Amino acid sequence: MSAERCRFWQCIGSWSLIALLLGGGTALPAASSQSTPQQAESPIAGSKDAVDPLEMAIVREISRAHDFLDKVELARSDLLRRGQNEKKRASAAAERSATLALELLSCPAGSSAADQLYDALVGDLIEARALLKAALDGLRAPPAAPRFAAALDPANLQTPSLAPQAKKIQKVYGQIAAARDRLVQEQNQLAWAAVQHRAARVRSLNELRIGCLPKLSPDKHDRMLGFTREGIAQLRREILQLTLSARLYLVTRLHDAHLLPAALRDIFEIGEITYALISIALILAVALFLRRRIRPIFEGARGLLISGSRSVGWNRHVGRALGLLEVLFPWSLFLIALHALRWGLGDAAAWPEFHLLFRIGIFYGSYRLAADVLFRLTVNAARHYRLRMDEARTDLITRSLRSILRAITATAILLALSEQFLGRGYLYHLMVDLTWLVLILAMLRVLSRWRSIITDTYLQKGPPGRLADLVSRTRDRWYGVFLATASLAWLTGRATLALASDFAMGFDETRIALAFLFRRRVEKQAQRLGYSAGVLESLPPDLIQAFVPEPIREGPGMVDHFPGLDHFGTALSEWREDRHGGSFLLVGSQGMGKTSWLRRIRVDDLTVSQELCPGAPPAAGLDRLQEDLLAGSPRLVILEGLQEMFLATIGGYEALESFVSLMHATNRKVFWLCSISAFAFEHLAAVHAGRAAFSFRQVLPAWSEARIRDLIRARMAASGVALTFEDLVVDRLEGVEGEARLLETEEGYIRLLWHYSEGNPSVALHYWLCSLVPESSRRVHVRLYKSPPVGELENVAEDGLFLLAAILLHDTLTLPAAILVSGQPESTCGIYLERLADLGVIQRTGVRYRLCTHWQPAALRLLRRKNFLAD
Repeated sequence: MSAERCRFWQCIGSWSLIALLLGGGTALPAASSQSTPQQAESPIAGSKDAVDPLEMAIVREISRAHDFLDKVELARSDLLRRGQNEKKRASAAAERSATLALELLSCPAGSSAADQLYDALVGDLIEARALLKAALDGLRAPPAAPRFAAALDPANLQTPSLAPQAKKIQKVYGQIAAARDRLVQEQNQLAWAAVQHRAARVRSLNELRIGCLPKLSPDKHDRMLGFTREGIAQLRREILQLTLSARLYLVTRLHDAHLLPAALRDIFEIGEITYALISIALILAVALFLRRRIRPIFEGARGLLISGSRSVGWNRHVGRALGLLEVLFPWSLFLIALHALRWGLGDAAAWPEFHLLFRIGIFYGSYRLAADVLFRLTVNAARHYRLRMDEARTDLITRSLRSILRAITATAILLALSEQFLGRGYLYHLMVDLTWLVLILAMLRVLSRWRSIITDTYLQKGPPGRLADLVSRTRDRWYGVFLATASLAWLTGRATLALASDFAMGFDETRIALAFLFRRRVEKQAQRLGYSAGVLESLPPDLIQAFVPEPIREGPGMVDHFPGLDHFGTALSEWREDRHGGSFLLVGSQGMGKTSWLRRIRVDDLTVSQELCPGAPPAAGLDRLQEDLLAGSPRLVILEGLQEMFLATIGGYEALESFVSLMHATNRKVFWLCSISAFAFEHLAAVHAGRAAFSFRQVLPAWSEARIRDLIRARMAASGVALTFEDLVVDRLEGVEGEARLLETEEGYIRLLWHYSEGNPSVALHYWLCSLVPESSRRVHVRLYKSPPVGELENVAEDGLFLLAAILLHDTLTLPAAILVSGQPESTCGIYLERLADLGVIQRTGVRYRLCTHWQPAALRLLRRKNFLAD
């Protein structure tokens, strides 16, 4: 066959193929005179000339394009089938997880069933992790359909004869691009759905495995968490879990980043982001403003709260409260700002990155807040116990506290993060062990800083012995830090006992019991060395001068203890504002400091009239006195000894009633400040409460042991006389232990004085002087005082004791007043008064009789025991 004939038959075959591809049907016989629509659209339909090679290329390109579209459809069908299979697998996995969860709930702890369930969970988890890894790898798989390589460029087919073919081939190219993009999108969606389902499966199984660990039998639990073959295998699996979690996190964030451009085109998303940014900016601005302006704010608050207040107690409380707030505020503000920022971020705060940052920030803020609070508490405790606090030691305390808290904070963060990302598995328990190691190293570092101070303190305060010798010899050796640890343990134990003792001493019952035991102990010592003679004339003159019974207005011997003075200042301020309720009553027993309290009053812009009130003014002069007071300028009137205005007998309250009437009639122009003895006030409250009706009242309480100790020490320091408690120490020791015994003896003896005097400072000072025995003109010894002979007072008849109770009730009594109160003849009253004076129970000053200070405790106890006075 010739070459021309071969080309002819090739053209005939090409025409038939083109007609088949473009028309979608079978080729017609060549002899047919009719043509199909497809043939009409063919580029060579009706052509009688030879086919152009470019037209042939277009035909072949269209044919190849349709073949590619068929492949895309086949690949899409395969993706749909794989998607259905993945959904069935996820549903079966969820049912399996639910079954395992129910088995875990019903499984008893420590049983073999729990061990088998744990092995089943591990097997499922290994399989699930493999599937998750395959799904993650599938995210990087190439598209199911490769890119279509276009052989023709429609832009080059712009001739008039080829324009229809150019449009068709351009349309086919668009269909290929859309079909391939849809296929890639569906492939990505399927791969991402598979990752999500399998990741959820892995998470649920891992949580079930962690929850099953506490239910394992003890032997298997130790094997799974110990340094064993199973433990190492467990470690490998948790490391794989960690790497998969990290890989999943990165993939998730990349997937979310692809969604960001679409989210930014949403007007509602833009609004939420803008609102969050504005909220964050406002929160940060407020926090920075408060942080920079906090000191002026506190200074202004302090000035506002204490301005116009003359109450020392109020000012002290305000200073303490604001000082505490200044310590708490900076890092409390930081923590509050963190929570506010979390609120400002809204749903974005739940993102792992923000959640992690917020959690670390809360740990850090809590660390700084705890460091500031602990430092302030440590400094206050050191000052309370009078420990040395120079700049170097303060800096050492700061650095030590921060070192320990940093170690604790770092380990807490690591434990929290490991628990959050890993659960309480093998790695978590490994982190716990490392935490203990970190804390021990931090403690050793701090101990090395305090080593010299600890050893010096132990050698000074600790007991002599073998440990003390070892500490002394190894104080400069590197291994001496271990002995310093033992010294610290001893000092910590002693400090704990001291704190427990301070807590127990906060109860009066404990102090009373200790005072009783101390007296029994020192009485044995006094029987050997003797009691104090109580001869005050033999003491140094400076000592006598420092302990004068009269109130001290000012100077080193005065203790600033005036309870209720701020209450009086508030009452006076209210009276100045509205001129209503201008009366104040000070109630206290003999020797409790009523006179000193009244002398403490300082009023610069008000007329003050201070007088003793021995009796009532004449009835005829009351109206004139009332008129003068109302016509005069506003003033403060101080009356001391209100108990002298009445007698506890029929008709003995007229003077007091007249005064009360005068007070109520003038209390808008005059502020009345009066004092009365405690027994007289109790009597008036029981007989007629209206006779002592004051707008404000302050009862002077018994002094505490600490106050009496401070008072005695202040008076001794003012005298310049040295003293020693050596005569009261039962077991004498030398060195540091001996000094500790002396301090314990001093505290015990002052406690004894506090208990015997019932918190009365005048009585306590008297018996303190009676306890001193002079050694020289500048040194005295302390010995046990002698109590008054109570037995002699008990021998006095009941009428004499009743008369003594009447003296206590009225504070002082004259003989005529005693006759009226007791209802006894003058001769009988005189005999009993002389008898009590001879015993030294009462003393006569002019025409008045008064209970002696040194007899006050014994007389009160006896009269209460015999029911002459109420408890």
